[in-house]
Amino acid sequence: MTMKLNQTEGLAIVEKYDAVFNYLYSPILNLPHAHMEFRKSMLRLLLRIPGEIYLAIKLDQVSKVNAVDSSLAELRWHLRFAGKPRDEVKMRMLTPQQHEVAECLIAEVGSMVNKIQKRLKSK
Repeated sequence: MTMKLNQTEGLAIVEKYDAVFNYLYSPILNLPHAHMEFRKSMLRLLLRIPGEIYLAIKLDQVSKVNAVDSSLAELRWHLRFAGKPRDEVKMRMLTPQQHEVAECLIAEVGSMVNKIQKRLKSK
């Protein structure tokens, strides 16, 4: 019975993460060539997280859930860099509005991940 609940939780998290991916994919893909390495790094990260979520839910281990949480934190760092004002970097990659919406979407996913972390730690 617990495994079924975990799979449901995992699917719910991935569905929430889909909103993050769908929101960020196009703006990241359209970054100028000058930011190619940053773009590649962020796209790799965006594509890696769903697999980490599925693995964490399948294995039901705190360490795997921590890895998902860490990847979400890394994504937040990328967003902070991409949303910096023009006076701090040569070119802003995301608008303040895009940055704010993406942070809210990631926070929803992070909240769900934290609930699973707490549940697994209490075992």
